[in-house]
Amino acid sequence: RSNNGLNASLMYNLTINQTDCKFNECIKISRLGYINVTDSPVLRPNDTITIEFWAKTYDTLAQDAYISRKLANSNWVTYEVNAQAGPVIRWQVQNGTTSLAYVQSVPFSINDWHHFTTTYKTQNFDASDFAIYMDGVKQGATLAAGSHPGFRLTYNTTKTDNTVLIGAPNYDNVHSAARVNATLDEVAIWNISLSADKIAEHAGAKIIDYSQYG
Repeated sequence: RSNNGLNASLMYNLTINQTDCKFNECIKISRLGYINVTDSPVLRPNDTITIEFWAKTYDTLAQDAYISRKLANSNWVTYEVNAQAGPVIRWQVQNGTTSLAYVQSVPFSINDWHHFTTTYKTQNFDASDFAIYMDGVKQGATLAAGSHPGFRLTYNTTKTDNTVLIGAPNYDNVHSAARVNATLDEVAIWNISLSADKIAEHAGAKIIDYSQYG
């Protein structure tokens, strides 16, 4: 259910679950499908972004995307949160010419519900512009080697497949790429960088009324 009236398609017979959820309804991906969210200006923030969701992950492969927004052709994404072997969380943004990735190496447990939040704010042009939170607690991390901090998020709206996918990486080979083996709940993309206090609040209780954020 979308607070902003966005449309989404459940791909490959994916269905909404009402059991084994963090709250009332959730999506179990199990590498079989993904959610394709119709593009909208509210999904294209330029200077600040927060992505948050609840996830119960069952296993990880090389690069299993929870949320991924395609930028252009080939393997460029505007933003992506994925799980890699370990398991560890990786948060990256790109602008099509230089890659800016924020790598989180703190492990998380599988088969347990976790609240993940990633933020980006173009401000100091260094690692402090990024943050990853797990269960409401900010995690220590470093910029990946070769990163180039300090650009605005950019988007390509000329192609209809440059959308947000939930549960799969949005590259040209999306249909053969690794999809998450996880149950996801309360996925949200914000055009602001949520404060640490607000993230901790979200991790502690379900948000009943999202309209308070405008």
